[in-house]
Amino acid sequence: MKNHILNYLITPIILIVVIVVISFSPTFFPKNTISNVNKSIKSDFFKDKKSENIILFFGYVGCVDICTPRLKEISDVYEEIKDDIDVKFYFINLTDSISNEIADLFVKNFNKDFTGIQLQKKDLVTLKNDFDVFSVKSLVSDYDLDHTSFLFLVKRENDEYKIRKIFTASKFEKEILVKSILGK
Repeated sequence: MKNHILNYLITPIILIVVIVVISFSPTFFPKNTISNVNKSIKSDFFKDKKSENIILFFGYVGCVDICTPRLKEISDVYEEIKDDIDVKFYFINLTDSISNEIADLFVKNFNKDFTGIQLQKKDLVTLKNDFDVFSVKSLVSDYDLDHTSFLFLVKRENDEYKIRKIFTASKFEKEILVKSILGK
């Protein structure tokens, strides 16, 4: 009985702490932290992709606080690098309430070359696990999500895709991302 009461009290407190940390994650990450990684991806998402370089961003249609400014910044970077390297950008929608067409239309508002993807729930869970992406319904709004706002650079190496860089920032700096993606 005592353990049940403790679990009943502790679980909401832990959940609130996690949500607060995610909500204020830009505060905890300095500008343009770049992590170099070498993690192979097993997800079926990449099996039909042909590009040597893939940039991924996880968000949701209608996200104004995080996705909208980040997608504008990513578009500026994409425009600068697209002629220098083989690169494709994908926006992965984290909600399950819209169609693939809506996800694609949303992201094309930022750049006509971007592709918005609405995955089946099982495929989304697999991809989120591959990238350690977190999302949870907001306590403030029924529609909003608190989510990881990282940018991922994935490279094809010998018919295998690997996460090579993870960019964390409260604001993506164009010059830093361009140099890092181009390997300068």
